[in-house]
Amino acid sequence: MIGRAVDFDALAGSYDTLRGRSRKKLIPWVEEIVSYAHIGERDEVLDIGCGTGRYTELFAEFCGKAVGLDNSSGMLSRAIESPAKGVDYVMSNALYAPFRSGSFDCAVMFMAVHLFEPRQRQLLFKGIYGLLKKGGRLVIITESHARIRRSPWRYFPGLLDIDLQRFPDMATLTLELRAAGFDTARKSVKKTFGDVPTKEYLARVEGKMISTFSLMTEGEFRHGFEIFSKKLTQLYPVSIPEYQEFVLARGTKDG
Repeated sequence: MIGRAVDFDALAGSYDTLRGRSRKKLIPWVEEIVSYAHIGERDEVLDIGCGTGRYTELFAEFCGKAVGLDNSSGMLSRAIESPAKGVDYVMSNALYAPFRSGSFDCAVMFMAVHLFEPRQRQLLFKGIYGLLKKGGRLVIITESHARIRRSPWRYFPGLLDIDLQRFPDMATLTLELRAAGFDTARKSVKKTFGDVPTKEYLARVEGKMISTFSLMTEGEFRHGFEIFSKKLTQLYPVSIPEYQEFVLARGTKDG
């Protein structure tokens, strides 16, 4: 499944509805990243794969300027509908980002690294390294293979195999960052948000709340959803615990 691109323009209209734009759920992750990346109030932050700007506008509350970068016109059209102070958006492929060397104090990739193939990541990380100032930080928020294997998605036939191909494992990601010149560190973080009604959760899944579903045929998705919904309803007849668990991988330039 590696090599097939997700059409984010097609997903833009329902993206925030299905994934949520609640400050209650987003700000804890922004605060975590700000702390882990040592982002200061005068820093300039590049949000790579910013999508609808859900996180970009929140980063701007903690830094001097936040720039959202994405190559989807559909996503960016949503982002600029509600312009936030201290935020700019640029449409470009991240592999060829149109910025001068040493432009940013920090670059962030929130659940975006899996959208790049291994050879692309080599070019991507070297490019980001050049965009950062000396001492600049790159923070990648992603899912480990261990987390993928124990997530509720393991009950959705076919999805596990796709995501294990898409997401680089932590050892690979560390090696790739070091090859680009970064000093590396990482940590796992889990945040809980209470329970969500099972019917509501399944409605979001049926709406294809994660991009992996876009890589399935409609027949594969419908078959998988039927099995998944039965299993999830058996396990969680009323509500399902809602939590997010990510790995934060940090690369520091000349650190």
